[in-house]
Amino acid sequence: MDKMKKYLSLILALGICMSMCVFPAAAISANEAENEVLTEDEFTELLTAEMSSNEFGGLYYEGDTLVVNVIASQKATSLRPQLAQKAPEDIDVEYRTVTYSLSELERIKNFLTGYMSDYSIMMLDANEITNQVDISLKDYSDDNIESIKAAVLSHGGKTDYLNFIDDSNNVIRSTVGYETDNNASPFSLYGKVPVSFTAKASTTQYLTGGKILIGNYAYTLGPALSASKAYSAGHGFSGTVDVKDLMGTKIGSATSHLGSVSGDWSKITPYGGEFFPVVAKATPIAGKQVYMLGATSGETVGKITRTGVSVQFPPYVTLTDMCEGNYECNPGDSGAGLFDSGAKDVLTASSNAKTYGIQSSGKFNEKGEWIGPSYFTPISNVS
Repeated sequence: MDKMKKYLSLILALGICMSMCVFPAAAISANEAENEVLTEDEFTELLTAEMSSNEFGGLYYEGDTLVVNVIASQKATSLRPQLAQKAPEDIDVEYRTVTYSLSELERIKNFLTGYMSDYSIMMLDANEITNQVDISLKDYSDDNIESIKAAVLSHGGKTDYLNFIDDSNNVIRSTVGYETDNNASPFSLYGKVPVSFTAKASTTQYLTGGKILIGNYAYTLGPALSASKAYSAGHGFSGTVDVKDLMGTKIGSATSHLGSVSGDWSKITPYGGEFFPVVAKATPIAGKQVYMLGATSGETVGKITRTGVSVQFPPYVTLTDMCEGNYECNPGDSGAGLFDSGAKDVLTASSNAKTYGIQSSGKFNEKGEWIGPSYFTPISNVS
């Protein structure tokens, strides 16, 4: 099971398996004695160690409602009232019965991940919303589909939950850009792109969303978790290289991390100055709204549509535990931060904005036009 899916699986078992999995009595009784309503993160921590993977079908948001999928069972019923008292006040929790557990869907997705190149698979997802395994195919032929079905059956899976997607005319590629690329729409905060709006500001603050140069390519300076630690994408270079502003001045160094569970990211350390603004981590959950702040596209808005996704990333690199969103991305946006707030809030010193992750790639048609979706590395996977 991918790390992100495993984490989300641990988030809200919400009473699954009363006889097999019981909360620590001291922890629950202490909270109940105080009649305490928890925050979302605290609620997550309370449920972390208590789940039955065979009965949990995943979770996602529909508006402000947190939907929790469970396999039909009487074991969940008795614990729900206790958990309802602890749930955050602004979140409604709804239970829905599904046929297959998330662990079963993940098992088949993980099996197929090892054969993505063999079967021309572009994307794999154990889809919590539809309770099926989505398989995006570059080769959408009947022979290829039948071969995949046979492989799944041989691995003890079922073909009932396989959903094949025709992507024969599309490609997933990175959103790295070139120094000569023109910037598109500016951030709404500024109204126009100022001359100094690169990674480097006049106050020696390096701004999230600014255009930076790493090697021979253009990226976006992504989220900063401290004044001395920010992130961007990890593709297009290897090892540790200099980061420059648009004037060619070296402002820091970037160390690449690319492939498998590492995802696609780089850690940037400044040679001087500091990164701004500093934000906190947030856990991506399908259905939550997300804002990308890219040097090319400016602010684009969408929702997180998938978590724990496997993506075949050219050239022939498989990325696992990625997230998907329906926000727009373009060349030069690689490394952009995905936030829970728009540009005006994120770039305000008093903001309590959080980041979901780091922009990596997107789906494009044969003309090179973004057709959606976009993919990002969850911030929980970086260090």
